[in-house]
Formats: sequence, structure tokens, C-alpha cells
Amino acid sequence: MRRIKHSLASAAGTLLLALFSLALAGCGDESAGTTTETTNGIVVASGAVSRLDGTPARGALVRLIDDERWLERTSAGLSPAIDSVLADSAGRFELRGKTGRANVQVDDGDQAALLRGIVPEDSAVELEIALDSAGTLKGSVADRADLADGALFLLSGTAYGVSISDDGFLFGNVAKGNYALVTAAASTDGETLHSVASVGVKPGETKEKDFDALDAARLMVDDFDDEEDLTTLGRVIGAGWRYHGTDAPSKASRSLVPEGAWSGRSLRGDFELAESDSAAWAVMGTFFGDYGESFDLRGLQAVEFMAKGHGVYEISLFSEALNADSTNDDHFAVDFVLDSADGWRKIRVEAADFRLRADTPDRRPDDFPFDAALEKAGAVRFALRRSSGNAPGKYVLLVDEIVLVGVPLERFAR
Repeated sequence: MRRIKHSLASAAGTLLLALFSLALAGCGDESAGTTTETTNGIVVASGAVSRLDGTPARGALVRLIDDERWLERTSAGLSPAIDSVLADSAGRFELRGKTGRANVQVDDGDQAALLRGIVPEDSAVELEIALDSAGTLKGSVADRADLADGALFLLSGTAYGVSISDDGFLFGNVAKGNYALVTAAASTDGETLHSVASVGVKPGETKEKDFDALDAARLMVDDFDDEEDLTTLGRVIGAGWRYHGTDAPSKASRSLVPEGAWSGRSLRGDFELAESDSAAWAVMGTFFGDYGESFDLRGLQAVEFMAKGHGVYEISLFSEALNADSTNDDHFAVDFVLDSADGWRKIRVEAADFRLRADTPDRRPDDFPFDAALEKAGAVRFALRRSSGNAPGKYVLLVDEIVLVGVPLERFAR
């Protein structure tokens, strides 16, 4: 049995909202009610939970969350919990389910923990979980015209969920961690999910997040706090962020840095464009599914993100449809300019502004339509090129809070 010692690792189609809300616990001031989904699966995780004073967390609610299919389950109006149990008098628990990537969520009044990325293999994972003070997340939505009664806010990869009302929303006891805040709402345009923001919750902290409106589908593609290659929503909709180097003789490297006021950490790229190659390029942070997988981004209205750095950068979209010929590297792109003196900037690139850039025009169908490219989008990336007017030398780019506006989240339920 593999043992992991944990001290608080940081972490609907039918939207049957009434049923789903009953399946959620640890949510706002209504956290007393719980449900247990029993399974006939094997024991995939067991262990003990202790409170801040070191005593066993008797009666703590321990849940196994299906991290791989969190979106699929929530979009179907199901609880994302595969199994849930109450810790015994010694704080011990056993969780049953299936092998595969999962999260363990523990709630015990004003203390909580969320452990992401449990991957049971040929034996159960043994966990020693130390609770920490729970935080509070609250806020308001100024314009609720497009939200029907019963709309929910959910925290990705968890069973946390609360209703949105004229008085706002309140998560009363939430485990420390970084989350994508997702709405589940029967709106005037139909039932849909929105990934509206990334938010970090600290122990004992009260965090406030206010919104003017929730009137557009938003697909949050970053949460850089977890891992470099697998991000919170990346695990839901694909394989997450991949990284490319560059064509020699240029250089590039990337790292996660504690710069982000939005999702905990930010993605940083350091580039060096060589003097000897006028066509030199460098690229950072490509959002993929598994290699060869494509996504339907039809309806894309804009790409929004926070950025800091200097240089002329290209945000580009690659399409499996456009690049059916593996030797074709054509893509749709828009340039944006950064000056380090400006600090962090919010950038919005309208979908209508993307233009085809023909790296291999002899292999490209003439006048390839952008909508057709969006139907099988393979990657979105940031690139630095000499051909865009950048002089030889060193460059820095930081990005965070990357959102594809107008793309329904439930489209990515597997």
C-alpha cells in the first residue's frame, strides 16, 4: 500500500439543479446536510484525518471526487462524488471506487482539506490528512437577468456548490486551494455551464468575488497552481498545457512563478532570439488535448488573458482541419504588443481579428474559413517571432487568467 502524508495540499446535460444541490455539502451556511453515494468498487483510498490540534477528526465527511469526469458528471446533474464516508472515532476512513485520477475532499465544520490527483494503481493509496482552517468565498452577481432560479456556483474538482440569489453567493467553509469557479444555470438561452473565474482560497480567509453579469459562456483554460502539464480544467477538457522549445538557434524556457493575483501562480516564458536567424521563433504554453485530439471551439467570440512582458507576441490557433497535411504549419493568429513598463494588462483578442498566416501556403486550401478551423481546434499558443519585428535579444512573457469567451463548457464533457 502506497502511503502519502498530506498537510493540506492545495489543492448540468439536464442540470437537475434541485437534485444536484442536495448532493452538495460543505457549501455556505447549509453544510449540515450530506449524502453518501455507495459503490461496489474496490478500496482505492484509506487513511486517517486529524484536526488542527492533532486529535482524530471523528465524523469528518470524506469524499472521493471523480476528477477525470468531474465536468461530465456535473453537466449531467450528478454529484461528482464517487463515494463518501464519515471518519470513525480514530479518524479512519475507506473510500471505494474505480482506479483513475481522483481528488479527496474532507470537511469537518470550520476545518477542511482537498487533496488533488490521487491515482490508485494496483493497491489503495494510504493517506494521512491534516485539516486546516477553512476559508470563506462570497460575492454577488449584479445582473441576474439571464439566470433562472436555482443557478449554482461550483468549484472545479470538488463537491462544493452553492446557489446564486439576489443576495449573492456564499461558500461558508472551503478547503484551501485554487479553483475554477463554474456556474451551472438554466439561462434564458438554455442550460449551460460557465467557467467564469479562477479563485484562490486561503485558510481562514474571507475572499470576495463580485461579477457584473454572467452572460457569456467562458472556458477557463488555465490554473497554473497545480502542475506544469496538467491543470485543473485541463484535466477536464484535455491533457492541459504542453510546452515547445524553439527552432535552433533561438532558446526558450518556462516556469511557474508566484506572480499571479488571479490563479495563484502565473506561467512565465523566457526567450532569446538569435541574431543569426531572421526567421527565428520561440513558443510557450500550448493548450492541447492528447496529441492528435481536437476541440470544437465554434462560437468563439474572443480570447481574453492577463499578460506582462515586452515584445511583439502572437497568439495563434492551430486546427486539425487546416493542418490535415502533417507537413502544413499554417495557423490563424493575431499579434499583441507588450511593454514591461505597463505591468499587467488585460488583453482581449476578438475572434474576428484572427487572420490566416501561411507558413506553408503551397499545402493550404485557398481561403480556408476560420469557422471550419474552429470546429477542430488542436492548440492555442503564444509565440515570439523575429519576423514580427522583434530584434535579436532576450524577452519575457507572463500570462494568466486565459479564457476562451463564447465556448460552452459542457461541450467538453467526455
